[in-house]
Amino acid sequence: MKFLDLAWQHNQIPYLKEKIFDIIEKGSFVLSEEVANFEREWANYIGTKYCIGVNSGTDAISLALRAIGIGAGDKVIVQTNTFAATVYAIIQNQGAPLFIDIDKEYGCINLRHLKEVVHKEKPKAIILVHLYGQACYGSQVADIAKENNIFLIEDCAQAHGAKWEGKKAGTFGDISCFSFFPSKNLGAMGDAGALCTDNEEYAEKIIRYRNIGSKIKNMHETEWGGNSRLDALQAAVLLLKLRYLDIWNEKRRNIANMYRERLEKLPLLIYKEHPSAYNIYHQFVIIVEDREKLRDYLSKFEIPTLIHYPSPCHSMKPFIKYALGTFPVAEWINKRHLSLPMSPHLSEDDVAFVCKKIEECLKDEKKPEFYSER
Repeated sequence: MKFLDLAWQHNQIPYLKEKIFDIIEKGSFVLSEEVANFEREWANYIGTKYCIGVNSGTDAISLALRAIGIGAGDKVIVQTNTFAATVYAIIQNQGAPLFIDIDKEYGCINLRHLKEVVHKEKPKAIILVHLYGQACYGSQVADIAKENNIFLIEDCAQAHGAKWEGKKAGTFGDISCFSFFPSKNLGAMGDAGALCTDNEEYAEKIIRYRNIGSKIKNMHETEWGGNSRLDALQAAVLLLKLRYLDIWNEKRRNIANMYRERLEKLPLLIYKEHPSAYNIYHQFVIIVEDREKLRDYLSKFEIPTLIHYPSPCHSMKPFIKYALGTFPVAEWINKRHLSLPMSPHLSEDDVAFVCKKIEECLKDEKKPEFYSER
């Protein structure tokens, strides 16, 4: 069994190889018409006026922070159980990350802790991470940001098509950032990313930032920029895959429902799906008391598992100096969370097999009791 089967994905798409060879024949590989086409279609899909393709999700967050003016010492709130790249982007802009604990029921940002830190620290921005394919509290966090005159950046690297109160992730903040790393629900054949916004000024800035400070080729007279251009090949692949995204997301949701049905009575915990959310399950995460015992048992039957992520960011060496306060829920969960196989290629029999082996391993275990939330 594979955790993710990209070959299966690619075999679902007619003319994929032909499209790649067509671009090779054209000989236009950076930006180009293919990128413009994808930018238009992705903006339409998300529901924003502008989309700017870049070379990675990490660069997307970094460029978004630069566009809103994050600089030396500016405080930026982010939940601690995110991928380290989110935090690195803050530091790349000389900002100071302010870590937030997480909600024990959904694994997303803790609203109570967020309000406390906003009131106490007066940050310049919030990064709302839609972790594991959910879009929790989009409107609530947007309201907090607006009430306190704080910029809101959405990290949608794992939330392609996720919704909150019927609105897609990526439409709540000033700028939203997407990764199209191959393992994402919408993945390229290499690194790729994009930013979405309704703000023309931000869009114009980011267009220049991604291209050595220039909107027009070889005209670099206004400001410095980096090299973060989206490749035509990646844009073409993404545009073809976009036709299948909603179908594949529905398959992921069906798989998640099968997992829930078969695992709900076992001695483990599963993040809930909020009634206002439409989750697209980039990962399906369970919480067990003895994670390594379960991982070892499942590996005997060639069932792959992963840990997203091995350490909360506040405990990582590069970020420890920014770890103000305590993060009891994130630390408790971090020792126990485990990602099960989650991909549209999985069959009902695959899910049943995984659940059967989990039940065998945990038959004599006790259900974990959540650490008391702040």
